[in-house]
Amino acid sequence: MVEWKVLSKKIVLDDPPWLTVEKWDVDCGNGKRIPDYNFVRRGNFTAIVAETDDKILFVKQYRVVAKAHILNLPMGFIDKGETEEECARREFLEETGYQAKEMENVGTAYVAASFLSSKMTVFYTKDIQLQGEPTDSGETCELIHIPKSEIQSLISENKLIDMTSLSALMMAWHKLDLK
Repeated sequence: MVEWKVLSKKIVLDDPPWLTVEKWDVDCGNGKRIPDYNFVRRGNFTAIVAETDDKILFVKQYRVVAKAHILNLPMGFIDKGETEEECARREFLEETGYQAKEMENVGTAYVAASFLSSKMTVFYTKDIQLQGEPTDSGETCELIHIPKSEIQSLISENKLIDMTSLSALMMAWHKLDLK
């Protein structure tokens, strides 16, 4: 297989730190060329799969794009100069009010490698302690503790619709002992 070459890039939209859209002229290496390949730059983020008392901690919050309140795992973008684990710990505390004693990095994956730069790093923890109320004032969310035994049903019934959360669960599946 041949590697593609980016011949040129043009910024179409620049809204740092949230989003940059670029139009690329790409040589596919097989005689084909894509003169208007759209590419989105977006920051990397972490997601946290937190298990306690045979339950997984989710946040339920309104997502304007989905026009619905949806369940997702605690997650957030990595700040400049911050490590992935520092981000995971900060976001987990901000969104849930919980602090994790130990966090295990279970992997990193692209969200949509064909057009998006974002990578998600997933952390797993099972030793958490409530420190207080969530402190992220920009988000209103409800904490939901879902029994591990209900996760597969929620997935098959299309009640877990956030793909990043679904992917994070799959990346931590071996830790969760789900059947």
